[in-house]
Amino acid sequence: WPTAALLPARVSVTLVAGQESLAAVAPEPAGTLEVAVLRRMDAFGLRGAGVEAWDPRSGQVLGSAISSGGIARLIGLPRTPVLLRASWEPFCPGDPSLVPSWSGQARDHPFASELAPLPDEDVTGPVSTLRLPPDGDGDAMDDVWELLSGLDADRADGGEDPDGDGVDNLTEYRTYSDPLLPEGATAGCSLSRVTPTCAASRLFAFVALLVTLVVGGRRRRYHPPPRGPAGSHTQWRSR
Repeated sequence: WPTAALLPARVSVTLVAGQESLAAVAPEPAGTLEVAVLRRMDAFGLRGAGVEAWDPRSGQVLGSAISSGGIARLIGLPRTPVLLRASWEPFCPGDPSLVPSWSGQARDHPFASELAPLPDEDVTGPVSTLRLPPDGDGDAMDDVWELLSGLDADRADGGEDPDGDGVDNLTEYRTYSDPLLPEGATAGCSLSRVTPTCAASRLFAFVALLVTLVVGGRRRRYHPPPRGPAGSHTQWRSR
């Protein structure tokens, strides 16, 4: 494979004084992962985002690349499943930060999904897409999640524990639990750490409240038509 030479190889050689010793090395086939790194708010490709490939068993970083125009290409990887982690460092202090993202959109390392590198000739486009959510206050929690969960998206409050269950907000974010609901009291929220139904439930409640306010507002502005002498409607208007 074109990238196989990048992999380390070891071979035992017996050296004899005055003689040449040849060593034949057959490296394992190498693989490639091409990854799209986007901002979640506008799907804009992030230039300069760093992507790392991790060994799921040892936690060792097997390779890394910097995205150019939103695409990062990791080469020379072993042909075994790996985990991906994307992160982005602001170019200047005024730039908002972004929450690192793991493959499978996991919020933490233990819940990341494994990806298999492919031979170079089989990679015709991004194998995976990682979307980095916004984090304006730099507390490593997604701003949208903070708003839906009732937290302050403009203040770094990852270490706080408003529901008093001994689990701080950052851990609640990474494990898909509710930061305002003590652990064990699910109330419709998913603690499975796979399907974040807490956010979905809050979004549904927000939409329902908005619809209620709009409909209710229209009802308050409605004036029933006046009745004539015989009790029939003679005229009406809506303001």
